[in-house]
Amino acid sequence: MKSVDRRVRRLIRHAYENVPYYRQHFDTHRIRPEDIRGAEDLSIIPVSSKQDLQRDASAFLARGSEPTSLIRHTTSGSTGQPVAILNSVAEQHEVNIGRWRLAYYYGTRPGARAAWVAITRPSLQLERRLLRLLTASRLYRQKRVSCLLPPTEILRQLREFRPSSINGFPGVIAQVAQVALEIGCTDLQPEYVGVGGEVVTPAMRKSIGEAFGAPVYDVYASHELGVTAYQCRYGPTYHVRDDAVVTEILADGGPVAVGQSGGLIGTNLNAFTMPFIRYVIGDVVTRGPDCCTCGATSPTITAIEGRALDYFRLPDGRTLHPFSFNLGLTPWIRNFSMVQERSDLITAYVVASSERTGDQVSELEHSVRRVLGPRVSFRMQFVDTISPAPSGKFRPYRGLAPQGSGGTDT
Repeated sequence: MKSVDRRVRRLIRHAYENVPYYRQHFDTHRIRPEDIRGAEDLSIIPVSSKQDLQRDASAFLARGSEPTSLIRHTTSGSTGQPVAILNSVAEQHEVNIGRWRLAYYYGTRPGARAAWVAITRPSLQLERRLLRLLTASRLYRQKRVSCLLPPTEILRQLREFRPSSINGFPGVIAQVAQVALEIGCTDLQPEYVGVGGEVVTPAMRKSIGEAFGAPVYDVYASHELGVTAYQCRYGPTYHVRDDAVVTEILADGGPVAVGQSGGLIGTNLNAFTMPFIRYVIGDVVTRGPDCCTCGATSPTITAIEGRALDYFRLPDGRTLHPFSFNLGLTPWIRNFSMVQERSDLITAYVVASSERTGDQVSELEHSVRRVLGPRVSFRMQFVDTISPAPSGKFRPYRGLAPQGSGGTDT
């Protein structure tokens, strides 16, 4: 803990002296760097949000940074304005090292063949050299497959490569899994499937696990905070990376108890080019105990319930979690997107199998309407396909943004 406190002090001092946003933020609230002696004192600092970043992203950039030499990550901005997150080359290497450690934790060993179903991007020069060396020595091979390709083409490339691990957005991999199940493809047997970047629903886990006969491990990360938590190999609990991020889970302005849900606030201990201190990431999570049943002693999260914008806020004052509905576990539904068009109207866009019957459709519609109540209309619209956003992500649930929200979907 002493080392974390030391890193917190260093970050706060750096942000105050070099980052215009935090200099003004601290001065406005009459906070001095010496007031923050460690992680426990971070609560003195008022939170910052995506709206603050969108208003003036350049104010978050440390003085002396040269944007042209930095690594640029652009959020998808599906519910607001896109914004760029900038890392130095050294910070990006730290991110990559963290992901390599996770791969090792999940079972990647010499000779592994890793497939990444993701947005294709240029690699760093050092990264390219390392991959060439590992490939030449047959210690590790990697193939990147664009997640924007049709699921059939992604499946074809995966079968050709025969990976020992598959990694990517769960929405895309679930669609590939569905194709594999439909054609009876059983020749892909990776050691594990790693997913992240968006919420993995129970239906996604089910189809991915059935198609590939492998455990599905979820990694919780964002461009702002990096890898924040990762699923335990022995169960559904997530280990928080307390060596890289100081996390808080808050509801009604205060910390939640074990078993309660709240918004995740994070401080990235590795980000100095563009610091994120007490940053509202926009996700709702459930706090777990301070150690996992596997013996790991880091704080835990027992559930990642989704983005706050994925909840359905109804006219009668209720806020429904999207898992309240049974669309994701309905056998005849291949893919869907449930969208709140207005506070009193929700539409489910559904890609369905041909085996559905009229009675099955009516039964599902009635069950959803019972949950929503009489003041909200529900309609089901059948479509041939649901395409991912330009970012490659799927959003199976889309609630109404709170008034004035400018959040982004990262």
